[in-house]
Amino acid sequence: MKASDLVSEICSKTRNSSECLYELRGEHGKNLSEMAQSLTFVAHVTALLANDTAQLCEKQEKNYLKRERCRSCVGNYVRIMDDLVEWKQSVNSGNYQNLLSKADAMSKEAESCDKNFEQPPSEPPQLVLTTKSFRDICSILVVVSYRLAGRII
Repeated sequence: MKASDLVSEICSKTRNSSECLYELRGEHGKNLSEMAQSLTFVAHVTALLANDTAQLCEKQEKNYLKRERCRSCVGNYVRIMDDLVEWKQSVNSGNYQNLLSKADAMSKEAESCDKNFEQPPSEPPQLVLTTKSFRDICSILVVVSYRLAGRII
């Protein structure tokens, strides 16, 4: 399969195919493992941005309930960063069977941050954006994890 076909196939199965195509635009010509390694960096930067946004909210928010929810999101992103380290180690070692559970766990942690704000007060707009970006990256990680583990979705 040509690399451009692989990118198109992966992105067609994600929650935001245009974001996926954007993130994988430079990955043509790389194999799946190389793509996964590149995605690790993108996921790390995106998670750091979301964590920084949650920490800023926690420090600056005057509303107690909103501040506590932001604090909970910081905890979510700390766990995400731990899972991301394990995901990267699994990619680098070729231990692909563990990837899907880590990608799924990261996605659920980010979703949990959003769910903290289902009731008022609302989630800060910047945290909505950074969490959405991370969840979009996670959906790419999930598809790549399936592929690396030899499963087709």
